[in-house]
Amino acid sequence: MTSPNLNQQEIILAALLYDLEPFRKTLENQNGQDISSLEKCLSEWPTPTGCNSANIAKIVQDAYQDQPESEEGKLIIEASLTAFGLNYKSGSTVPRKFDQFSGLRSVFEEIALEKNLHTHQSSWRYPLITLDKNCYPEKDSENGEKLRSEIPLSKVDWIEHWRNFQTDLNNRKEKWASLSFSNYLGALLAFLENYWWCLPSAGSKDILDVSLYDHAYLTAALAQALWLHRQAREQQNSPDSQEPFILLGGDLSGIQDYIFNIDHSFSAGVSKLFRARSFYLQLLTKVAILELLKECSPGEFRLESIAKIMDAGGRFILLLPNTAAVAESLKEFQVKLQKQLYQKFKGLIGLNIYYKQLGYNEFDLASFNDTLNSFLDELDKQKLTKLQQVMDVEFSPLFKKNYSAKGEGNCQLCNTYEAKPNTNSELRRCQLCDFQIEIIGTKIPHNDYFILEDVEKSEKQNKEDNAENLLFKWNVRFIKEPKSGSISAKELIFNFVDHKDYAFHPLAGNLPSIKEEDINFWQNEDLLKQLVEKNLSDDQNNVSIEDYIRDKKWEAKSKDFGMIAHSRQGIANELSPKENKNVEQVSKRGKPFLGVFKADVDNLGFIFSTGLPKERYSISRFASLSRMLNYFFSVELMCLIEDGDDSNYYNPHKKDIYVVYSGGDDVFFIGPWVLIVHFAIQLREKFQQFVTENPDITLSAGIGVFRHGYPIKNIAPDTDELLEQAKSFPKDLQHKNAVTLFQQTVHWDDFRSLIQEEAIWWDHLFYEGKVPTALGYRFLEFSDQYQRFMGIGKYKDKKDVKAGRCLSQMAYYFARNVKADKLGSDINKLIDYKDNPEKMENLRIPLFYSLYRNRN
Repeated sequence: MTSPNLNQQEIILAALLYDLEPFRKTLENQNGQDISSLEKCLSEWPTPTGCNSANIAKIVQDAYQDQPESEEGKLIIEASLTAFGLNYKSGSTVPRKFDQFSGLRSVFEEIALEKNLHTHQSSWRYPLITLDKNCYPEKDSENGEKLRSEIPLSKVDWIEHWRNFQTDLNNRKEKWASLSFSNYLGALLAFLENYWWCLPSAGSKDILDVSLYDHAYLTAALAQALWLHRQAREQQNSPDSQEPFILLGGDLSGIQDYIFNIDHSFSAGVSKLFRARSFYLQLLTKVAILELLKECSPGEFRLESIAKIMDAGGRFILLLPNTAAVAESLKEFQVKLQKQLYQKFKGLIGLNIYYKQLGYNEFDLASFNDTLNSFLDELDKQKLTKLQQVMDVEFSPLFKKNYSAKGEGNCQLCNTYEAKPNTNSELRRCQLCDFQIEIIGTKIPHNDYFILEDVEKSEKQNKEDNAENLLFKWNVRFIKEPKSGSISAKELIFNFVDHKDYAFHPLAGNLPSIKEEDINFWQNEDLLKQLVEKNLSDDQNNVSIEDYIRDKKWEAKSKDFGMIAHSRQGIANELSPKENKNVEQVSKRGKPFLGVFKADVDNLGFIFSTGLPKERYSISRFASLSRMLNYFFSVELMCLIEDGDDSNYYNPHKKDIYVVYSGGDDVFFIGPWVLIVHFAIQLREKFQQFVTENPDITLSAGIGVFRHGYPIKNIAPDTDELLEQAKSFPKDLQHKNAVTLFQQTVHWDDFRSLIQEEAIWWDHLFYEGKVPTALGYRFLEFSDQYQRFMGIGKYKDKKDVKAGRCLSQMAYYFARNVKADKLGSDINKLIDYKDNPEKMENLRIPLFYSLYRNRN
């Protein structure tokens, strides 16, 4: 089938760059612009050793012919059609043109469950800009003016985007030339995503909502699988199968239990452990994928990472060639993987795998929706038999601790493994917890890259390299910046900061660190000794507080939860976003509580299964939905935390938010409770903009407020319950799209007004002494009785008519205790509660907020 000068790597690159032509051709001959020909672009494309750019250019040019001459050209057309959801056997041709200079529409606008409708009249489109600068769609005019979606994007903008693309590409040639193909491919994909994410693909039919990047990626993934499938058939001298693909899914289970099942949660060193464990689990998923691809690589060929079409939130999906060798390797791999996980994590962590053979027809627009739904259903069922493969081969369910005779006993953090001697901590820690704290937790803030190496190393070698074995032979280590030519063929390098070079793997985590302004604030408030005692106890040199301050021993140290709760944004005296911004004038007030935020996307299963019209559901759109959702939670959330918002006091430089995990469709973070409450509002508003304000794509959240000494292994399930309350919230026959705070659940729109208007107003009343806090507690009683009387809120099944006495009691209380001379103009708003008792329904949130802010 293939000519002797072509190889798998060139097929992948040709399929990936096949979509370069629509981008280039759109600009060709516009305003006399000199745009390089496709042949020139591709023949000068930077490639690694072993790939010939002339071969790649030849394949792509042939694939653009009406009747390709080569088998490779035909294969790429088949892959491209399949990515579009079109069947090459039906005589379909690859769409190669789109509305000139039209922008990419957001696929989120197309999602329809109950409230949104498939009108195909898109009013949101993405700006022509790199992904690392902006990922939000922009809305067209609604004021009777011509819709912006009808106005072509500027030709100048298109040409500038192309020029930047070419310039950036040329600047990478020297660095890419020395990379192995796997590292080159990762770097190339990061580069293409950064520039092609906002460009429309030509085959999106009636609305251009599939990006050039997503279609190119899927074309390359399908081409690799097809090419390897046909190579195997040629070697066996057998005809092509009607089912050339294997779709494989993996799902990591036990994530939350593993992250939060930690004792001694609140020392400064251990506070790093939660985020470190979250990232550690991401690494486990990544090396499981890499090992699986290695095990399933047929003969002299190697399955490249382009096979991965989704990897988010502990779940991944791969596209593999359907060959006998791959199928046999998968059976063996499942047992090997389960053994490794069982031995390493004692049953706490599992990785469930399901795979299915697929033909072309199952990728068709008419069929893919059903294909995907049945596939994901079967993958979910695998959780019920997590350890079946291990037990089927008579693997012993008994754990062998193998403790030494002079051992240190159990690790005091995880209580799972033997503690290792001589750790830099007063706590007994096992090797794994020690690595997660001292290497992952400590090195992530000071490094931009991590390297995965497929080499068997001894414990001593890993210690010398500051590395750790993950699974199989895969080890991980962190570096600040790679030296030119220092990355070997057995090492895979990832950038977790940006798309600038190498493969991009975002680090969805933020660990607050101690700053000089924190030290100054705690000194002013006489909190320093109380807060740094545990921090000092972790220092083996037994330094005094005076030395700690003078020698800046606090630099580069992470905050523990007590420090986070006592941060300036948690206990300073600001009354409203616009007042008292001067840091030097603030003073302590309020309770130093932790706020804990957990949220996820509502009805995500339905969004993926029925959200898009069946006649438009392609594998490219599925990949686009998954990629963009994950991008918001793993990248954009971090930008919101780091960038801040100077227009709002509660949101500038939100570095005191500790992101435990974020990715896929959910998030869990901790911070000063005041900051968390206000940041939750901003996060939800940004999410709405990100998903085009689609009423069928919503977020529900639980916000817990806890003492900073409360065990985090209890905080996590308690916050889970709050999230479940939000997801079961009914209003006007609509569920979810809500938030729970102080055990009360409200719609997000109500929540914003309750916090930014009602809570701030009550805060002023208490702080300025216009009303005593005792009135607030009395109002809480009235609110509770009113809800019981009306049978609403938590009393929806416990209506009590006797509680109606609260109305007369409230009137009597007002007459005796509310004095107009002190309240001034606020008297009318306060009396309005008596005259309109339905306002009492949601009073719990603003009252608890303001009472906590005025309670020392």
